[in-house]
Amino acid sequence: MFPEVASAHPLAIVEGAAMLGLHDLRPSSPTYGRSLTLDLGDRHEFAAVRLPAGMAYAIWCTTATVHALSSGRAIEPADEFACRWDDPGLGFAWQPADPLLSVRDARAGSLNAMRTSVAAAIR
Repeated sequence: MFPEVASAHPLAIVEGAAMLGLHDLRPSSPTYGRSLTLDLGDRHEFAAVRLPAGMAYAIWCTTATVHALSSGRAIEPADEFACRWDDPGLGFAWQPADPLLSVRDARAGSLNAMRTSVAAAIR
């Protein structure tokens, strides 16, 4: 569970329940710097969200989940930016007590460091 920068692709929750945290990193966007948390709860319905390019996102799976993330191109390691899911600057409305994190998630830096990396990459 870590915010990474999307490159305009859909996310679908096929089964299970999850929370989706979004944080706008697009300087020209009217919602730049704002965050939103969506409850994609288990309603036995298909839930999908299109993530615009430049939107940081994090997924907290609150149950066993089947989800799909689509991309129109191969993911390049140089295009991947991450920060801690619990960085206070994200303002996500969740507080998992004891989340299971991948090694990458556990090593992620701050939101400010990610912003700097993204800004340098889009110049």
